[in-house]
Amino acid sequence: MAVDALELFLASHLAAGHSPRTVEWYRYEVERFYGWIDASGLTDHNWVKPEVIERYLADSRLKGNQPSTMAGHYRALQGFFNWLVKRGHVKISPLADIPMPKVPKKQPRRTELAEYAVLLDSIPFERWVDLRDRLVIQVLFLCGLRLAECTKLAAHDFRLQAHLLLVRQGKGGHDRYVPLLPAVEQAFMNYLFVKPGFAGSDHLFLATDGGGNAKGELLPGGIRQMVRRRCKTAGLRVLNPHSFRHGLAMMLLNKGGDMSLVQKVLGHSQISTTARFYAEWLNDGMAREFTEKMKGVGGA
Repeated sequence: MAVDALELFLASHLAAGHSPRTVEWYRYEVERFYGWIDASGLTDHNWVKPEVIERYLADSRLKGNQPSTMAGHYRALQGFFNWLVKRGHVKISPLADIPMPKVPKKQPRRTELAEYAVLLDSIPFERWVDLRDRLVIQVLFLCGLRLAECTKLAAHDFRLQAHLLLVRQGKGGHDRYVPLLPAVEQAFMNYLFVKPGFAGSDHLFLATDGGGNAKGELLPGGIRQMVRRRCKTAGLRVLNPHSFRHGLAMMLLNKGGDMSLVQKVLGHSQISTTARFYAEWLNDGMAREFTEKMKGVGGA
């Protein structure tokens, strides 16, 4: 029953329009749980119990997994068992009375404007790969794109007359438009004039074979390696590509933009997601500004 139920569960997600990446994540997590059940000698008659879930999570912790990883195990199984309950396969979810593993609150890393400027200045205008890298970094920082969104870009997504960038199939499968600054438009034109042709792909960003020749579309791993390499050349700490997105959000907020603007640019489906990520940073900035403005007031 378990394997058949998993396939039906995954099919329900596909039918609901959820992304293949989300479906594969559920498959991986639930199959990991199945594997643990088999290794523990449990059967279909005794694995749908809270004690089993607690043992599974405890075993994950003993193996050294991070709290965020354990929370991922929990969320995946919660979704699976909630579906089993709704479809009448089980009466009650074994996770109903089990709290989600606590994940320590950690601020995501963000790229500062000064770091972005140093990184961009360190990249010359010589080869087509240089112009590609300059555009990638500007799109990540000045448009706030996710890594996967960046790799999907095509030249026709740049709507220069409207000064907008079409971001296709972002998180949740939704399209959105992001404003284009003149600097990004210029970087796009610079790259487009020297971009090698590559048959069978309309992807904007192409990978290189190391000898200056294009060899296919640039993948997320290739962008990570490029950013790491460029940061070392520029004498900067190694920046995570996602940190550019966080840097843009904080720059918008610090310049007076509100949460709804950040939500639209970043493509969050709910403003609560935006607030959860950035409200604390905004408060930190407010506290620093308040302290600076109030120097000497009240005897301080």
